[in-house]
Amino acid sequence: MATPVNIDFITTENIEMLWEIILDDIKDNFRTKEQIAHARNFYINQARVFFEREKSINQNLIQMNKNFITEILLKYTSVLQHTSAVFRVSIFRLPPDMIITTFLPARRSLIL
Repeated sequence: MATPVNIDFITTENIEMLWEIILDDIKDNFRTKEQIAHARNFYINQARVFFEREKSINQNLIQMNKNFITEILLKYTSVLQHTSAVFRVSIFRLPPDMIITTFLPARRSLIL
């Protein structure tokens, strides 16, 4: 007997619903529509990868959704922390007056 595949996870309606939930959590980290578009492309790719990996595990749609949301938010957090660390390292190589006048006002808008 074949293992059941929970095809409901990959439906447009479910994917869009999950995107809205995830976007609500991460949207404050992005400043432009282009950044949100990149985040969405990453999300869509990760949804495909997740589905291929999890489709043959016997779990209901709610459990799949919970697992995916947890996984994708951890990945976004990791990417954002890495980006922030690269930013911090790069500004320390600049003269102090350039950091204060150029980078800190822009960075403050990302944090607030």
